[in-house]
Amino acid sequence: MRVLATLVLGLFLAGCAFTQNYNNPITPDRLYAAENGAIVVFAGLNAYKQSCALNVIPQSCRKVIGRMQVVTRQIPPYLRQLRAFVRNNDQVNAIIAYNEVQKLIASARSMQARNGVQ
Repeated sequence: MRVLATLVLGLFLAGCAFTQNYNNPITPDRLYAAENGAIVVFAGLNAYKQSCALNVIPQSCRKVIGRMQVVTRQIPPYLRQLRAFVRNNDQVNAIIAYNEVQKLIASARSMQARNGVQ
């Protein structure tokens, strides 16, 4: 019984650690803001890809695009999950998904800034 209680308490506290970044609730407005952040990231990447394809920028851009796509390809699945969690008012999972989306967007923006992607 003690082992079960310890396990449940541990899982509860681990869940709290994931939700510390943002407070409840993740509203449709926050979802909208996260989606807009992703749109900006994808627009910047697409413009950079076009410049690379037209040889406007050095061909080292191909490596940059590859590294950025590793991050940006992870965003859409999390956004789909986040939409479902917000729609179903599953706040615990919505916060986890929202934090992950925000982390990926921040990572992509950081990569864009380091590599001159505007």
